[in-house]
Amino acid sequence: PDPHKTVRGQINNAVAQGALDGNTRLVTITAGANDVPLNFLAPMPVQDGDYNRVTAENINIIKRHAPNATIQIVGYPTFVDTSNNTTCPVNVAGAAPRIPASAIGDIEGALQNRQRQAAANSGARFVDMKQVTTAELGMCGKDGERHVSALIDGRLQDYTMPIHPTYAGSEAIANQIVANR
Repeated sequence: PDPHKTVRGQINNAVAQGALDGNTRLVTITAGANDVPLNFLAPMPVQDGDYNRVTAENINIIKRHAPNATIQIVGYPTFVDTSNNTTCPVNVAGAAPRIPASAIGDIEGALQNRQRQAAANSGARFVDMKQVTTAELGMCGKDGERHVSALIDGRLQDYTMPIHPTYAGSEAIANQIVANR
């Protein structure tokens, strides 16, 4: 991946700009599949190990430059409804057909577990978004209420990227970050 779009690239950029220092009080990290070596074919324990290693390295760099900061690893919002293993990649004009997505749900669950474990291993706080951005507010949610945009989403005014937080989702995430400082 583009090094400027990885967590490490963002940390290096913040250090270079003097934005990560002894006055920094809060650092948030949302890191997932794009922030470790692309090894989706590797067994889960290898993926878990890579994620935890890279995250620990990143947090150690942050602690070196911002020793007074609280560091949060912010979990992902809900993409797959775990009650029925479905999601809605298309949500247009109130039509959001649910499709089976158990494999995606497994990946989502693995990322959640990795994030939680990486926070525990490194002394960071884990901010769990699953209770805030639930399946009802995910890609299958009602128009204007979704926290996650669908792949094909008719509410272009509510988001900037498909399958990413909407503006409402970003606000919900920000509120959780503040609540967990």
